[in-house]
Amino acid sequence: MDYFPLDSPVPHLIARSVNAGHALDGQIKLPYLTLEHIVGEGVAWGLGAADARLAVTATVESAAEAAAATASEREIDFLRKIVPARAKDLLDGGPARRA
Repeated sequence: MDYFPLDSPVPHLIARSVNAGHALDGQIKLPYLTLEHIVGEGVAWGLGAADARLAVTATVESAAEAAAATASEREIDFLRKIVPARAKDLLDGGPARRA
């Protein structure tokens, strides 16, 4: 078993969580979070619906492209596949896969 100082963020990063940390357009559970929730949060912050959708879509697409194209350390190389896959889930209208 690994031991960490009480104030260490590491156990929180390792633990499998279903909480987003804060609600996005009323949704706090990651297994149910969709692109629509993220767009809705942008609207709640004052963006017009079209601008929010454009900003969210462009950001998700950009993150997927960057993750796929960026070499990384072996320990986190799985992100090169999982980030684009989760982005596709969101762009296709569903929640991002958790496994």
